[in-house]
Amino acid sequence: MKEYRIIVTATARKQLRQAVSYIAKHLKNPQAAQSVFDDFHNTIQTLTYLADTIVEPRYELLQDNGLKRLNLQHHSYFILFKVIKDTVYVTNVFHFKEDYLCRVNSFVD
Repeated sequence: MKEYRIIVTATARKQLRQAVSYIAKHLKNPQAAQSVFDDFHNTIQTLTYLADTIVEPRYELLQDNGLKRLNLQHHSYFILFKVIKDTVYVTNVFHFKEDYLCRVNSFVD
């Protein structure tokens, strides 16, 4: 079984930080914020061995940029990632309700 190295990009770290901060400060729920943070890290660790098993996304924009989508295991967030050789690059973190295709387009242009 192939083992991948995981790199979380600055953009993904910023997006995670913003989501966790919003939950902790705006929604005043630090426990839920910590839970999302932990879920993110647990989810990306699964990519260490499973990155090549994630199916291709249905949207051409993602396909054309080599991006795949993986939902967090316990929360309404997902990550976008790209596999290059033996490395997984986590590029984005989005909430299910976000218009992420519009935002991804601005990152890849």
